[in-house]
Amino acid sequence: MVAATGGTKTTETIDGTEYYRHVFTSSGNLTVTEGGDIRLIVVAGGGGGGAGSGSTVGGGGGAGGHIYDSAYTVATNGGPSSDGVYPITIGAGGAGSASTTAAGTPGSDSVFHDQTAVGGGGGLSGGQYSSSTDQDGGSGGGSINNVAGGDPTTGQGSAGEDSAGYTDGTGGGGQAEAGGTDAALDGGDGWDGSLIIGTDVGDSGFLAGGGSGATRYTATSGTPGDGGGGTGQSTSAGGAGTANTGGGGGGGGNSNDGGAGGSGIVIVLYPTGGGGGPTAGRGRLVGGKLAGGNLVGAH
Repeated sequence: MVAATGGTKTTETIDGTEYYRHVFTSSGNLTVTEGGDIRLIVVAGGGGGGAGSGSTVGGGGGAGGHIYDSAYTVATNGGPSSDGVYPITIGAGGAGSASTTAAGTPGSDSVFHDQTAVGGGGGLSGGQYSSSTDQDGGSGGGSINNVAGGDPTTGQGSAGEDSAGYTDGTGGGGQAEAGGTDAALDGGDGWDGSLIIGTDVGDSGFLAGGGSGATRYTATSGTPGDGGGGTGQSTSAGGAGTANTGGGGGGGGNSNDGGAGGSGIVIVLYPTGGGGGPTAGRGRLVGGKLAGGNLVGAH
């Protein structure tokens, strides 16, 4: 039976089994005093949104990369120093672009020992007419000016929406879907972990949503992805991604900066005792989306 300290420790009931839940919103350590399998969620910082120029607008930032492992093994002699201490780094959200010729800043990686979630890609800015490597990340950033959206990291997120014109910024990718999946300019939805981590964490249990793109001609831009994505704007700065969700920032309106990405988060769960266990429900559908992840062995 796992026992550990670190982060904010509470209890959460999953499928009738009570779990201890450790939530890390800033960097720290999980110190293991009894080993076993845990559920591990690692989310990186979201990418910043692109800036608008005088005549064009910015794309939404991509969500931070997301890892879910339903049976990650920890031990009292595990971790980098073989002492049961597992270091945790929480990635910051990327800054929204303040330059029409530079994409939003990618988010920073979040790390749990040997598991690294990659920061989200930044949204393209209105004065850019070719792709930028800063668009690539855990989920890819959105675009503008007939340029492709950013590429995701395999297994951690989805692509940013491709641009098909010069007037509107496109949506950043989320963990569960690419930017623009629900509608043009929308950020991709993130991971629905509400039945695993609870609804009091993240965006009502969602994590890693993409920021929406800005639009040039109307006050209503795309809808950000569930999971803390920021809202793109028309005549003002893009909205920021929500802190500790890994949400991408929204695209900036005409002559306005992009929104900052949301910071990341790490969550650890294991049973308090009794039936069930952290492998119960592995790969089951949560909120209509597969709650699977990077499954690894002992560490």
